[in-house]
Amino acid sequence: MSKQTSTAVGPDGKPQQAVGTTTQLVHGTQVPLGSRFIPPRTRGDREFAGHGPDVRVRADLVISNAKTEIDLRLSMTAEETVSDWTTAEGATASRIYTAPSGWFISGMSVGQSVSRSYRDTDTDVDILTATGATFVRKFEVVGDTSGNDAGISTGVTVFTRPFTVYLSQG
Repeated sequence: MSKQTSTAVGPDGKPQQAVGTTTQLVHGTQVPLGSRFIPPRTRGDREFAGHGPDVRVRADLVISNAKTEIDLRLSMTAEETVSDWTTAEGATASRIYTAPSGWFISGMSVGQSVSRSYRDTDTDVDILTATGATFVRKFEVVGDTSGNDAGISTGVTVFTRPFTVYLSQG
């Protein structure tokens, strides 16, 4: 952990340091690690058959366990645009950071939510990039394929960027 203190200016114009604060870098990662999250089929048959699907993906950073852990919650919905409205929908969570003992998360250098949506028009893996001060580098999404889709191959992987976690001693 690289200890760093914040600096404020006191009434005398000299720098003052906040006690009991530090930062840590959370390295970029892949979620889920080494695979793709495949949400379950929730409606219709398993085949999009070239009718979309309309895809929505979302990644959220969730501070949990008394402000000592960060989970990345990844969700996806893929819905056929006609016919029996075949749908795959679900969410999963992965722990991506745990604060050192005695420290609590007081903030992050990035926003906590990123979402993208689009209509899939082919059977290729689609790359959705994120811009700005976000923890998401890209989503890799599979919507329609040449065979059965929902609950089998339709899914998403998120790749994150490094970001800073602000910590305080409790």
